[in-house]
Amino acid sequence: MAVKLEPFTPPDIPAAIALHSSVTAEPASEAREYEWQLAVVNPHAKIVKATYDGKLIGAAGFLTHETLGLQWTSPERRAWAGSAEKELEDRLEEAREDVLHGDYDLWHIYLSFLAPEYRNTSAWSDMIAWGLERADEVEKRVYVQASASEKAMYEKLGFQMKTVVPLSEGDRYLMLRRA
Repeated sequence: MAVKLEPFTPPDIPAAIALHSSVTAEPASEAREYEWQLAVVNPHAKIVKATYDGKLIGAAGFLTHETLGLQWTSPERRAWAGSAEKELEDRLEEAREDVLHGDYDLWHIYLSFLAPEYRNTSAWSDMIAWGLERADEVEKRVYVQASASEKAMYEKLGFQMKTVVPLSEGDRYLMLRRA
């Protein structure tokens, strides 16, 4: 059976939280579940899931240009961050602004994860390509903050590295793909 791409739905949330937690080592929490519930009903978020034999094996989330950069500029978004997270967010924000110059007329890949046993399949690139096709339909650039392990994969999909932000847990590569 092949990997299948499908729209992400509310019943997928528990499996996504469990898989995301196991892949990223971020603990599952009520706050994380609430974030997923908000994302699923957000008309400006597009989330695709990858399944194999009916089992969720990954997901990718895209915020459309219609969010107008609120994922970065909303006071509520910044208010919850702890001091360590705030320092990290401040460094990423400064670098992001150097890249985007306040032009948020783009799509943002804010989420992508895949079960490790499916890394040798096309599932990850298929999920990202799914979102890129939709961004291309409306002629929008796409922005992502990639890890070192993701950088080459994004480059194969047409992204250009704009700057690197050195962080204690690993460099983040701020990348753009033209419309």
